Amino acid sequence: MTQSITLRSVRKSYGRVVALDHIDLNIREGEFFTLLGPSGSGKTTLLMVVAGFIRADGGSLKFGNTEVIRMPPHRRDVGVVFQNYALFPHMTVAENIAYPLKLRHVPLTERRAKVDGALKLVRLDGLGHRDVQQLSGGQRQRVALARALVFEPRVLLMDEPLSALDRNLREQMQVELKRLHRSLKMTTIYVTHDQGEAMAMSDRVAVMNNGQIIQMGTPRDLYETPRSRFVAKFIGESNLIPVSVAGSVITAAGTTLRVSGHVDTDPSGCGLLVIRPERIQILDIHETTGLNRLIARMQDAIYRGDELAVYATLADGTEISVRCGVHHHRAMEEICRPGQQIAIAFHPEDCVVVKSA
Repeated sequence: MTQSITLRSVRKSYGRVVALDHIDLNIREGEFFTLLGPSGSGKTTLLMVVAGFIRADGGSLKFGNTEVIRMPPHRRDVGVVFQNYALFPHMTVAENIAYPLKLRHVPLTERRAKVDGALKLVRLDGLGHRDVQQLSGGQRQRVALARALVFEPRVLLMDEPLSALDRNLREQMQVELKRLHRSLKMTTIYVTHDQGEAMAMSDRVAVMNNGQIIQMGTPRDLYETPRSRFVAKFIGESNLIPVSVAGSVITAAGTTLRVSGHVDTDPSGCGLLVIRPERIQILDIHETTGLNRLIARMQDAIYRGDELAVYATLADGTEISVRCGVHHHRAMEEICRPGQQIAIAFHPEDCVVVKSA
């Protein structure tokens, strides 16, 4: 049966290096929860603490109502898919998948039935007799997943399982993993440094850096309402425009702006306005609008088939990027000439203000 997971003040240090700094998390039963962050952020360490392969220095870790922080890995009933898959090269596909069942002394007849079911689940029917070294990268990934699921664990943990695959196969496997999760409804913790992967697959995401959770929420929450410069830059592409805030008045490059979203500033009243490139409209400098409007000078425009990538500079030197949909290409050709002044416009509800640091 699947389980909720609760962490309270979980800590881990290696000498003076703090890998996990008082982590608090509530992961719901059946949730697909992703730990996202750059290398060294602590995400894999946290996953290994949940698995029991790394012992925390302190704190509480519960599966449901059961405290497991000092429980050995084999008693936690978790399935783990490692980054390098960790398959046994001298075993067949079926033998690899059956290994966890063999350790649990499952009878041979039942073992075979469960392996057949796991192969079918990951769409590898009929390949049980093959040597794992004969398989493609995507097939090996499926074998590792089947091995982690065959004994029906309470929790599934995955440490960057798609990082070794090429882009097309990685995107296919994202769809497969989502399909499996919907089918099994198993509590899943997924580790990745790829923000696109996290956005595509997760119910909720925790963004980590320096052993801390910087922000947590749904993919939409993190993309549309980042609460810090780090999250704004790490999740997708953002324009960061310096602003000053005095009471309810927000000013950028001498122009007063309206912001409907979250506003947070440094003690001095300075901050950064966050606006996504696809949320910006490009107008002729003489065109009027009821939206926020700033004057910029064109630097370059790059045709990419499905979009036009436009780069411009504000009067204070801030670089701006804009993504125009394919239906706007022809309209932009006259406006977007290098050196020409343009107006960029955006809705108040499409931007937030975060601290500069």
